[in-house]
Amino acid sequence: MTDYFPPARAEGAWRTATEEVQVADLCGMDQQRLDLMGSFQTFLNDGTGYGIVVVRHGWIAGEYYAKNARPGTRIHVHSVTKAVTSLAFGHLLASGAADLDLDTAAYDLLPDGIALSDPRKAGVTIRHLLSMTSGIRGESCGIFGTYAATPAGGELEYALGLVPGRGGASTAELAADPGTRWDYSCAGYLHLGMIFQEITGRSVSSYLGSEVFAPIGLTDWDWESAGGFGRLGPVSTTHIGLHISARELARLGYCILQDGRWGQDQVLPPDYLREATTPQELNPDYGLGFWLNRGPDNPSLPGDLVAMKGYNSNRLYVVPSEDLVIARVGLGPTNWDENLVIGGVLGAILH
Repeated sequence: MTDYFPPARAEGAWRTATEEVQVADLCGMDQQRLDLMGSFQTFLNDGTGYGIVVVRHGWIAGEYYAKNARPGTRIHVHSVTKAVTSLAFGHLLASGAADLDLDTAAYDLLPDGIALSDPRKAGVTIRHLLSMTSGIRGESCGIFGTYAATPAGGELEYALGLVPGRGGASTAELAADPGTRWDYSCAGYLHLGMIFQEITGRSVSSYLGSEVFAPIGLTDWDWESAGGFGRLGPVSTTHIGLHISARELARLGYCILQDGRWGQDQVLPPDYLREATTPQELNPDYGLGFWLNRGPDNPSLPGDLVAMKGYNSNRLYVVPSEDLVIARVGLGPTNWDENLVIGGVLGAILH
């Protein structure tokens, strides 16, 4: 834990270790080995815009960008948005502003008049949606994102199972009873945007902007919405949709690293952060929107690593045991080896 918290971008932003001796003394890292990781990323991915920021002990130890990106470049981080949505619910639950908890029935919180396309959906809770255990069809059933939604129906109607999608895709019938199966379901996650707006009268993006982003000086971002134009909505897209720079994403990771504290303020609830990053029985590598490293896939990486993961290799890694944050935003590649960046950064740690 540290008493340093970077000011907002307009006020000076992050402190940066710019010389090899500073990187060693202030960050406890070998700059040459860290730069080797950055050079390798340029060799592999310079044609696809990307940015990487490495923060250790509250200093930017290394920062690397493709030729077509720079520190302020916003990039769509896709499913990183899911974990950020989880933070919105955690903040709301801790605030006591709404009469609900994680085990509140989700469909009871949707706008009036939305029918259940499967009677079992009455048993879906907020926890089920956040943990990908709702039974709402996802990738294992061939439902990828909400891209099969038709213009006539819209993303929200498709996610709710009220209209079929293109090519026969449908989320109308559950693939399993709620709480019995893990499946990566973007359609399930999109429910959370509707629920949040219905119970607070505010979009997820608006709420986070004032309650979380502004207090930590996070100002460089944008968020997409879904629906409207004669269909349900509009609401914040809670499965994808956040556009953010690498530095600003690192700022959010730094707040998580500090157990939700920013200066003298407790911005994010530490109890919820612990719950959201606790492995679940149905998938030990997933919490509530966050990816974990508790399974057998990456034994060489720290067991306390917490990650936000999105398409095109968008990533935010927080490693409390190393006082470390790694943010990576990019337009590609689609396939990602977790060890290339994380292993390169860990290999540069001196003490």
